[in-house]
Amino acid sequence: MSCQIIKVIRDAEKNLNSSHDTHIVFTVPFTLEELRLAIECQRVKKSPGEDNIHVKFLKHMSDTVKNTLLCTFNRIWETGLVPVQWKRAVVIPILKKNKDPKQLSSYRPISLTSILGKTMEKLILNRLNWYVEDRNLIVNEQAGFRKIVPQQTRLLTSAKL
Repeated sequence: MSCQIIKVIRDAEKNLNSSHDTHIVFTVPFTLEELRLAIECQRVKKSPGEDNIHVKFLKHMSDTVKNTLLCTFNRIWETGLVPVQWKRAVVIPILKKNKDPKQLSSYRPISLTSILGKTMEKLILNRLNWYVEDRNLIVNEQAGFRKIVPQQTRLLTSAKL
């Protein structure tokens, strides 16, 4: 999946016929293919936020509706103005295992946020990951939370230490 994301972003950047402006990746509008990938990688069973929009709805949208959504995401990307609704969360307290339900500290909060907000975050995260990986801004020894570094590389790097 990560390799596919990188390929899509590289193809988009090549199509711009621009110089190697290091900030272009942060100003170019998202493509429909980037949106498809951001939606595709989300789990269908994710709980929705207060807007009650489910991932399943996004996965079954037509390209016409996806293009409309893409225009919204690109406007947000351009202006930096995120809808207030995407910043809200429904917080559900979950009782920790073997804890006293009468104690507040026995609960952990689960925040249900907007799937649309999460999709926007995924679009941005994919861009940032590509940018960092493409320019080798992280050393190979830093493997945590990196989808692109294969497990074998992690093991070999650990063995060298």
